[in-house]
Amino acid sequence: MKGLIIKGFKLFMVSAGYIFLSAIYFDSLWKSVLAIQLGSLIGVGFLSLWFYYGFKMCVGFKDGLLVGTVGAAGGIVLTVLSILLLLQNTPDGGPFFIMIPWVYPFLGLFNVIPYFGMINNYLPHLSVVIVVLLTAVGSWLGKRQNEEKQSVFKTR
Repeated sequence: MKGLIIKGFKLFMVSAGYIFLSAIYFDSLWKSVLAIQLGSLIGVGFLSLWFYYGFKMCVGFKDGLLVGTVGAAGGIVLTVLSILLLLQNTPDGGPFFIMIPWVYPFLGLFNVIPYFGMINNYLPHLSVVIVVLLTAVGSWLGKRQNEEKQSVFKTR
């Protein structure tokens, strides 16, 4: 259990660095349409980071959920604060601005994704769930592949 939390903290630090670099990229180039479109690669890279980290851990789905949850702790805290403020009916979308630090890597993707009405308002909140699930699925697939490799070597 302690090892999983340490792995989750490492994922948290890697993702925080990625978010920080994304913030620098988008803050410096926010007026450039081309930079925002190229920013969609940053979003895909961020999602790939979570999947790849889970895949390399090979701990299974349930433990991957734990690691992903610890890794996304910052996004989870921001999501909870945002939803609590939303429930208090604060004016003019104030709660959505709380999610800005978490959303930086996704800015390019949010501009590419077609508008589906109400769901687009909650994409930052859903992105937290998506990255946790990506970590768990990647970890499950990595464990499965590792078990298949071991079974092949046992039969030889």
